[in-house]
Amino acid sequence: MNVKQIVKQAVKQAIEWLKNGTEEYASDAAFEAAEWAWNKLGMPYGRIDRWPKVPDPKVLVKIAKILSALEEWIPDDEGLWAGLHPYAALGSMAFFAIENAIIDELYKRGYED
Repeated sequence: MNVKQIVKQAVKQAIEWLKNGTEEYASDAAFEAAEWAWNKLGMPYGRIDRWPKVPDPKVLVKIAKILSALEEWIPDDEGLWAGLHPYAALGSMAFFAIENAIIDELYKRGYED
């Protein structure tokens, strides 16, 4: 699992969606591309609020790889995870790190909302 490579592919996907009109705003394209990357990374759980209290340990390894690869994009807003159980909070951090990395690259390339 090469997290950064999949994020690069997700950026290309987001740009394609912006160019062909599937998505109008960079933030929307980044969210959809983050979901696309999440699936490509083999994450078996979707919505964070529906995660099991104790996910498969293999999922936790994937989360650790995502957080390690995308450390600079991990949000520092603890309020995002209020009310989530600890494993879901880690999953949320990983998802937002992916989305933040994608939106950062889109903005650098001139795509904005």
